[in-house]
Amino acid sequence: AAPLGGGGGGGGSFDLQSVLPEELRDHFEVQSPVGSGAFGQVYKVARVRHGVVMGSEVEALKVVAGRMGPCLTQKELRRLFREAAVMMRVRCKHSVQLFDYGISGDETRFWFRMEFVEGPTAQRVLTEEGPFGEAECVRLGLHVLRALSVLHHRCLAHRDVKPANIMRCLDPNDPSRACYKLLDFGVAVGLKPEEAGEEMVTHATLEWQAAGTLAYMSPESLLGGESIGFQSDLWSLGVTLYRLFTGSLPFHGASVIKLYQDITSRAAPPDVRDAVDTGRRAAVGDEFAEALQRSMVTEVGQRFRSASEMDTALYGCLVAKQERFFSVFVSYRVKTESAHARILHDNLHNTVTPGGHRVKVYLDAVRLLDGESWEQGFSKGITSSLLFVPLVSLGAVEPMCGVGVG
Repeated sequence: AAPLGGGGGGGGSFDLQSVLPEELRDHFEVQSPVGSGAFGQVYKVARVRHGVVMGSEVEALKVVAGRMGPCLTQKELRRLFREAAVMMRVRCKHSVQLFDYGISGDETRFWFRMEFVEGPTAQRVLTEEGPFGEAECVRLGLHVLRALSVLHHRCLAHRDVKPANIMRCLDPNDPSRACYKLLDFGVAVGLKPEEAGEEMVTHATLEWQAAGTLAYMSPESLLGGESIGFQSDLWSLGVTLYRLFTGSLPFHGASVIKLYQDITSRAAPPDVRDAVDTGRRAAVGDEFAEALQRSMVTEVGQRFRSASEMDTALYGCLVAKQERFFSVFVSYRVKTESAHARILHDNLHNTVTPGGHRVKVYLDAVRLLDGESWEQGFSKGITSSLLFVPLVSLGAVEPMCGVGVG
């Protein structure tokens, strides 16, 4: 703790206080500017309690000023309140958490109080470190899908998933590993008025308008109409993963019109194996390539039906990368058992037994949907493993054995 005005570099900190709306100046001290964008400035701030700066209580404060004049316009205010409403609904480890928001008394600035996280965007990592490996792409995809799953369950679509809107930071539970967070909910839209909330703009209450970044937009987003939905975000994530893995975009065009045409009329989805050099091509997993292809099929009905389904496919890519022979085979056929299956996999895989054996776990991550037949993965797992651990739901077991559970 330090007296007010004593943190963040002395006099420079005092000068920065003027960027805060007046109603916040007695409660926060600006430590340093963090970054700026087209729609605002972000500052690292510390909480002030009874005139004392609490250095351990750090937050991020985003301040947005009017772009058309000294005061924010009604259009700008609607967009900012909508973004805040979305962030308040998305409570997830893999999205930046919003604590509070408001408008200054003179209506010249809008502010967001958020958790403070540090790290580069995926776009910056790609630029500075080069293409991502397959495992890291899958990890990023799984993290973003968890944020999208929460968003979609609130009947909201992000509409601007891309590398520049994904941040890499340290995992608070394991500082040795990266954690990815989805950012920027400024163009999110509600898909069902009765579910999205009164303050949300929806396709039913607003004439269609394109939003997002052209190279990452789905065909239905460019063409407009009622087909825009959750699967549009999954398309954008597929393009994002393709870009991060290969270093290039899957759709091309020398002009905006040419790019638009390639996105909306490509006969078959692009394959990452055709966009990497010979040295990397041989190591690309079939499951990974096929998952990205399925996310970028022009026909909406042929894509993944939900974030959960794409999550299952990507998680299967990690499983497929493991060894040919396994110690334990974990299988499930009911969605509710997936969490238990993953716990078994994550806690057993690569551990060492008292006898010095390295445990390898095969997780059969494909579940039965709508009466589909059992996949080849089941046969591979059961014939290549020493131990079979089936997870069967209580509803299937209890009628057969008559065992009551308290």
